[in-house]
Amino acid sequence: MIKELLNQRLPLGPAIRRFLGEPQPPNVGWLHTFGSALLFLLVVQTLTGGVLLLFYAPTPDHAWESLSHLADHVSSVHLVRSLHVWGASLLIVVVTLHILRVVVHGAYRAPRELNWLSGVFTFLLILAFSFTGYLLPWDQKGYWGTKVGTEMIAQTPLVGPLLQRLLQGGEEIGAYTLSRFFALHAFFLPAMLVGLVLLHLYLLRCHKIAPHPQPHKRSGPPFPFYPRQVFRDSSASLLVFLIVLLLALLLPAGLEPKADPSDTSYDPRPEWYFLAHYELLRLFSGWEVLPVFVIPNLIILALLALPFLDRGPSRYWKQCKPAVLAVAAFFALMYGAVAYSKIVHPQGGLPTLEQELPLPEDGDPALMVRARQVLVERKCVNCHKIKGVGGLQGPDLSQAGWKFSRPHLRQQILDPKARNPESRMPSFQGEISERDLEAVVEYLSLML
Repeated sequence: MIKELLNQRLPLGPAIRRFLGEPQPPNVGWLHTFGSALLFLLVVQTLTGGVLLLFYAPTPDHAWESLSHLADHVSSVHLVRSLHVWGASLLIVVVTLHILRVVVHGAYRAPRELNWLSGVFTFLLILAFSFTGYLLPWDQKGYWGTKVGTEMIAQTPLVGPLLQRLLQGGEEIGAYTLSRFFALHAFFLPAMLVGLVLLHLYLLRCHKIAPHPQPHKRSGPPFPFYPRQVFRDSSASLLVFLIVLLLALLLPAGLEPKADPSDTSYDPRPEWYFLAHYELLRLFSGWEVLPVFVIPNLIILALLALPFLDRGPSRYWKQCKPAVLAVAAFFALMYGAVAYSKIVHPQGGLPTLEQELPLPEDGDPALMVRARQVLVERKCVNCHKIKGVGGLQGPDLSQAGWKFSRPHLRQQILDPKARNPESRMPSFQGEISERDLEAVVEYLSLML
């Protein structure tokens, strides 16, 4: 009786039977389970994120405390957080495998261009999720990693500073920044992701799974989706969940000390999936616009343009070798850079901000070292960049010796509003010793 009433009002039975009985090309196998595993991981992230929302307080005063409380007193929910953290990492791995499978099988070719585009945008959204979730614990790692990330965004030509202020909600990272990152992570990005995933699945239903590029090598009759492929997809999803669960149990999500904006000695290191970008920054030190804007956007444009550039008659990978090798090389370089960074630049092995500041060749070495200490201790390098090191809020001081005289530098430090009443630079009158003032003036005057 109940079944009949449901079928009359919600006739899902025929649709489900059509879905489960849909013929699959004979080439469909285990390699085609990456998409299902990716969808399963997105569901896991949604559910674990929803549970964390019940306990998380998105304010600088309480964000860190709310997560610390979970680690100390609510072990079951802390396990959920660990699942969420490790699920984010595994998402990157699975989406990489899925993209490689699509490229090798030539499944980005016509008429599946929109499938490919929606998949690339989904990949970018997953990276955006990772970036916005970084700040939410409000610990040292999240705060300083986000500071580096927003300063990188500020390097975008023309609109960079505006984008940085929009993200931060002001000139500095604070309560508005956390609120905006939380809104992006918990509402706006999920809404966009749901739309993209539904579009991707709809297009998959329209165009079906791409047949094998060499049909004569995978001949045979089509088979229904259930039970063979359902079993494979379910097995792959179960395996992925067991991996995430094992990692969460053996390596629970950590929480560094609470964010301290005054601790300029902290060595910010991104999560592993951003280490390749981090190494690019090191490689192009002083040319930040290349690793921040030019190279990433060229890679994104190349991925988006792939189905329109590679329009040959065959989808067989040996006849699409340039496209296959290019995408494979991109991911190989990405994961190779991650391994290189982990080995060559381990956590704690990088120079501190003070050590990264250059020492002028001329001048008293002891005085120059002291000046460098003062610039870090007084947080001058939080706002001013010197030879590629430092912040972006204030003028670049890399050539201060050419631009300003010693009296000008001295007055600017002691009374910045004397020359510019609108200056937001704090006055150091009475805050800095004469010895330290002379050291900083001498240091900057030697910046040529």
